Amino acid sequence: ARKHPKDGPYLPTIAGKLYQGLNDNDKAIAAYKFVVETYPDARWQVWDALYYIGECCYVQSEEKGQEALAYIKNFYAKHPDRPMDFAIAYGKTLLGAAKKPTEAAELISNAMKQHPNDKLVSEVLPLLIAAYAASDQIEKLVGLLADLAKNAPPADRPGILMTLANRYMAVSKIQEAAGMYRGVVALRASTPDQRAQATYQLALCYWQSGMKEAAKRAMLQVIRRYPTAVAADNARGTVQVWDMSTKQ
Repeated sequence: ARKHPKDGPYLPTIAGKLYQGLNDNDKAIAAYKFVVETYPDARWQVWDALYYIGECCYVQSEEKGQEALAYIKNFYAKHPDRPMDFAIAYGKTLLGAAKKPTEAAELISNAMKQHPNDKLVSEVLPLLIAAYAASDQIEKLVGLLADLAKNAPPADRPGILMTLANRYMAVSKIQEAAGMYRGVVALRASTPDQRAQATYQLALCYWQSGMKEAAKRAMLQVIRRYPTAVAADNARGTVQVWDMSTKQ
């Protein structure tokens, strides 16, 4: 650690994970707190250690979990110049360890509104997406992903549209999902695998909407155009199931 001071947080973090894997939460917490208190400027290692403290505490009891949240608050009260670090550590703990995604979404969203130009916004954004999804705040999730798709680099847009479409499917908004899948197919930046998966999902949309002939044509299109894609294997199995169901 003396020769490579930047490597200092890693060994106690590894020790903490080992103790945590053995369910020795007290020793794990002690190791993680050593990281926080000895290397307070190792910012991402600190917010990871704080989250792990939350995991160790919440697995014991809600009361212990609240102590972990208080510890996170107290640490960042000493570092008021790190609002997004706090949002990451506290929000991730609420989302994962505490299983309180609605509270996590509110905290993270407020932090992003108050500090839109913070360099850590890109680190916080996936947490907000996960929190909206876990708390079934679909409209907010859809709005966020739609904004991302508009402003994202072309190469990132197909993935964002796929995520958006999948969330629509999860809440049975079939027409909206179908529109997003068509968008993935149409985008020049989409890879063959993305087009194959989007076409496969579009076929499912057709089937659920009662458009069975269109659904089967779309499935066969996946098999014909993208024969080596994973979606093609799924399409072959799906067509067989559909054929059996229509013969009964």
